[in-house]
Amino acid sequence: MDLNNLEISRQCLKIQEMIFFITQRFPKYGPVGLTEKLRKTSLKIINNIEEGLGVSQSIESMHQLNKALSELETLAAAIRFAKEKGYMGLLGYELIALNINECKSSVMSHLVHIKRKQIA
Repeated sequence: MDLNNLEISRQCLKIQEMIFFITQRFPKYGPVGLTEKLRKTSLKIINNIEEGLGVSQSIESMHQLNKALSELETLAAAIRFAKEKGYMGLLGYELIALNINECKSSVMSHLVHIKRKQIA
């Protein structure tokens, strides 16, 4: 795995750690499944990233990375909801949102790199 791939994985693992940390403070009787949804989505992201970066076939790699982008969007919407409901503070929300955006940017850059390799 090259350094760029390692950085993408590191960014996504950081998001996962933040989600698991912040959801420990969520109320046990909040919206049905919010904590579980956030945690499962963060796990899906890292799994799709790892699969996408580990696959040598460009089409399968792009498919997995696009799935990760979709899950990042789902996670972004879920943390917005959690913030609006008062389950997380503004600082925690902004920190996770920033990391989600950085991860999305890295994944999109990697997708562009794959597409350029296909064209060449």
